[in-house]
Amino acid sequence: MTDFRSRKIANDADMYNIPVSDLWVLAEQDVASAQYALGVIYDIGTALAQDSGEAFKWFLKAATKGHAGGQHSLGAMLYEGRAVVRDYEEAAEWIHRAASQGDALAQFNLAIMYFNGHGVSLDKQRAVEWYLKAAELGQANAQHNLALAYHFGDGVASNHSKAEVWFRKAAEQGISDAQYNLGFMYRNGDFVPQNHKKAMYWYCKAAEQGHAKAQFNLSLMYSNGEGIPKNYDEAVNWCSQAADQGEAGAQHNLALNYCNGHGVPQDYETAVYWFRLAAEQGLASAQADLGVMYEIGLGVERNVVLSHMWSNISGSNGSNMGAGNRDRLEKEMASFQVAEAQKYASELVKNGYVRSGHRAQSVVPRTQP
Repeated sequence: MTDFRSRKIANDADMYNIPVSDLWVLAEQDVASAQYALGVIYDIGTALAQDSGEAFKWFLKAATKGHAGGQHSLGAMLYEGRAVVRDYEEAAEWIHRAASQGDALAQFNLAIMYFNGHGVSLDKQRAVEWYLKAAELGQANAQHNLALAYHFGDGVASNHSKAEVWFRKAAEQGISDAQYNLGFMYRNGDFVPQNHKKAMYWYCKAAEQGHAKAQFNLSLMYSNGEGIPKNYDEAVNWCSQAADQGEAGAQHNLALNYCNGHGVPQDYETAVYWFRLAAEQGLASAQADLGVMYEIGLGVERNVVLSHMWSNISGSNGSNMGAGNRDRLEKEMASFQVAEAQKYASELVKNGYVRSGHRAQSVVPRTQP
């Protein structure tokens, strides 16, 4: 569900901009748009102290008079359980009334409710119908979700041409997930002709908004020289930003950059730091590399037990390198060392210090805003 409180009062701009004292007079005279505007002021805490109870009261008054914004906002509060007990079914009724009046945001949220079965029967086909209504009115998040539905064939027949069209519309409105998805499609030739120039353009748009996966993929393009000359400085710049946001693949690549001195001074201790962060997220390749660092003693004190531990965890997560290193180390270690390493590995995973597995996404991420 979207952030209901961020709603702008597009159709009631004049009402919203008049002094609060005048709003009160009009609201008491049962002017629905004034009641709605007063509800928004209380809801977001502008001009008056934030008060969800007062917001609910004024939204209810506007909603019962047929004001679409009031109906949607009332439904939003019921959905979120703000000032009242959460009630998905009643929320759906009010949001449906607003959606039926052509309120694009209400249409978008009603689609999400159908998609998840909140307050209505789960019906992805109807969800797509409401996404389409909102998308055609220019609702950017609806355009993105509609694109996802067409991409995956979820509630509608799969149609990658339409998916690309709606991704583009949402991307042009600044939706970073849509920008990332377009970049992904163009970089990989995913149902569109491969085009590195377009991929970089859309990845840049998303990356500049702080989209971690876009930043990571942009760094890969700079590092690999995909459609552009290799540029390790730019690769590290974007990789660092993604790594700082917790993107495991970026953390692993940043560690490799520090190991090899690509775009940064060679620094094994810093490399171990980033290997560890990615390894703790369950990235098998980072776990294997961290095991190697412990085996050789690069950036960390040599420790064959910890090397086996990380190699073992990596192998369990599907890394052939990790499994191979584990099996090789076992032939060189004393039995008590192997038992100790196995115990450490089991405890780390059991206690949640290391995730059981983390794989890079190979398809457009299926997310709801």
